[in-house]
Amino acid sequence: MFDLEGEREIEITKQIKDKIKNKSELSVNKQFNVAATMSICKDIIIVVPEKIEDILKELDIRFRHVEYSIFCQSDRIETSELGDTLFIYLKDTYYIPEQSVSAAFVNYEEDHKDYDTVIHKHPDGCMSFSGTDREFINSNFDYSLLFVNKSFQTGNARIPINSEKTIYITMSAKVKVERIIKRVEIPEDQLAKIKQRIVIHGSNETIPKNTYLEYYGSRFGRYTVNQFPDLNQNKKEELNDDNIDDLFNLLNEDNDGIPDYNPKKKSWF
Repeated sequence: MFDLEGEREIEITKQIKDKIKNKSELSVNKQFNVAATMSICKDIIIVVPEKIEDILKELDIRFRHVEYSIFCQSDRIETSELGDTLFIYLKDTYYIPEQSVSAAFVNYEEDHKDYDTVIHKHPDGCMSFSGTDREFINSNFDYSLLFVNKSFQTGNARIPINSEKTIYITMSAKVKVERIIKRVEIPEDQLAKIKQRIVIHGSNETIPKNTYLEYYGSRFGRYTVNQFPDLNQNKKEELNDDNIDDLFNLLNEDNDGIPDYNPKKKSWF
């Protein structure tokens, strides 16, 4: 090292080198620890109940060529396992405010203070928020969604960056409709009326049949004369309840639900 003011060379001792090295390593470790505990959100997904989508589709039938909005409320916020995706779930309730609308204009005549989400509808073909939308609609709601052509096109999230919630940043968001498949409950006494039996065809060998075509031998439901010359085609056997479990075990031997059988070789392959 050279001292520019004194114009002389300064000798760096081993003790000074060790101090510089330890300080550098400490700085690296601190940065690594902070990064290891930090989750960086890359995506925001607003999850909409299917009921809300159905409401919007019905409104679209009645008000196809104008803008309008409905208000909703967020329910909860969750993060993905890696912390890189933020899921915002909406409740399935909604409110239609008083509003004056046209093909390119909407004016709310009610306050939205009880709602943090707006779903704005555009006439078909207008696939993004306008500058007016961003200034007067998106900036006043935490979450904004755009509904066009009978589906959600985009979303927007407004996130406060100070404790007083006076400064916000906006991020684009994806929209996903939550569809819940509901099973219908059928009473057991009604289910018991359908008695399931397995019919097999063969003589000395058991040949399970799993399709209409395989069982009857042709698409027209008739046996062909020489289809299985080695087998007695006229013999059919109906299994009783005691044999059904054994047959199911046989069907599952090769994991595809039914074993392969070669009627000419009379063997499994």
